[in-house]
Amino acid sequence: MRAKYVEILTAEDRCRRVAEKWKREQFRAGSWIHSSGADIYERLVALGDKPRPDAVAEIIGNKSWSHISCAGCQAEVERAVSIGEYESRAYCPTCIAEAAEILGEQS
Repeated sequence: MRAKYVEILTAEDRCRRVAEKWKREQFRAGSWIHSSGADIYERLVALGDKPRPDAVAEIIGNKSWSHISCAGCQAEVERAVSIGEYESRAYCPTCIAEAAEILGEQS
């Protein structure tokens, strides 16, 4: 099975790693890119080990860091399959099932 660039994404896992990801992307060369970066990071850390997606979105100001949107149907989902190495896209179970069905019809 070829699964090198395929992984399961969950909103819970995404939120669990959001504080570290925020720091990795917003803290450069010893300082925060934006003046609010440190405050946001501290608030994310304060959410603990299992932050709720809505709490993360409220702190950051948008859902892109905490929620998963399907690249196929644009539905907001709790779980998806991420495909791709660098610019991966997430697809919901319904879109994956429909794609598999279409591929099966093509053979």
